[in-house]
Amino acid sequence: MMYFAFSGVQRCDGKDDDAVSLLIISSLVRAIPLPGKAFIIRLYNPPINIPSTKLFQPLDATIAKLESEKSCRGIILAFRPHEFSAGLDLSELYQPHPKKLKTFYQSLHNLISRLYPTRLACVAAIEGHSPAGGCILAMCCDYRIMATGKIKNRA
Repeated sequence: MMYFAFSGVQRCDGKDDDAVSLLIISSLVRAIPLPGKAFIIRLYNPPINIPSTKLFQPLDATIAKLESEKSCRGIILAFRPHEFSAGLDLSELYQPHPKKLKTFYQSLHNLISRLYPTRLACVAAIEGHSPAGGCILAMCCDYRIMATGKIKNRA
C-alpha cells in the first residue's frame, strides 16, 4: 500500500487507483473501507467521545470526500467500541466566547446539512449511550442500529 497526501487529506490506496483503502482527515475521524462499496467512519474523541467543533469539522470533510468518491455507496457512523457519544462538549458551551460559540454551532449546522441529505446510505451503529450530539448525528442517518445488553463502562 502507498500513502500520499492531497488537499490536506492523507490517503492510502491499494492496487485499484479508484478505490480508497483508508481516508484520514484528522486523528479523530477515520474512514475504513468495507466490502460492497461502503465505509465505516470511526470517530475517536477520547476520553469519552464528546462531540465538539474539533470533531464536527473533520467529520463533515470526511463525508464530503466520500460523497465525491463515485465508488462509495454508503457509510456506517460509529464511535469507539462501547461508546457512541457523551453528549456535547460543555467546555465549548459554558460561558463561551461569542466567536467560539458561533464556530461551534456553525460547524454542527454544516455537519447536519451534509449528513442528513447525503446521497450515501447512512447507518448509525450505536454502542452505548447517545445523548445530545450523538442523538443528533444518529437522527441524521437513514438507519440506527443499537447494541443490546449491558453497556461496558470504561471507568
